Amino acid sequence: MASIATRPSRWRSSRVLCSGWSTQWDWRGHGHHAKLLWTVLLQVILVLALEAQVSVQCPNQCQCNNGQVRCQGAGLRTIPRGMPQHANKLDMQDNFLSESTFRATELQHAMLQSLILENNHFRMLHSN
Repeated sequence: MASIATRPSRWRSSRVLCSGWSTQWDWRGHGHHAKLLWTVLLQVILVLALEAQVSVQCPNQCQCNNGQVRCQGAGLRTIPRGMPQHANKLDMQDNFLSESTFRATELQHAMLQSLILENNHFRMLHSN
């Protein structure tokens, strides 16, 4: 069985010695470095969280890239929820949209410039 000894050090902590291996865990006396480390760590976490949020804003059945949302051939009967607010093009071709399931009010995105509805089940689209 290895012997474990504890002795005080200048770092105001205890050093645990076990067969020549040493670990220190106390940051007292090094507050500036600890704060800097935590600040950097929190910034990295924030950036990763923001990137994750952007990718979550794309509907599961679609692919989103550079403001374009492509949902073609996804078997959709309605406009999917969770559309990115910055979307400027929505491709809904080759789905099962129809007059009874399509609601233009679901597309109230200020940036949307192009809507592709080819090969769906529309007979006519109303202007309302």
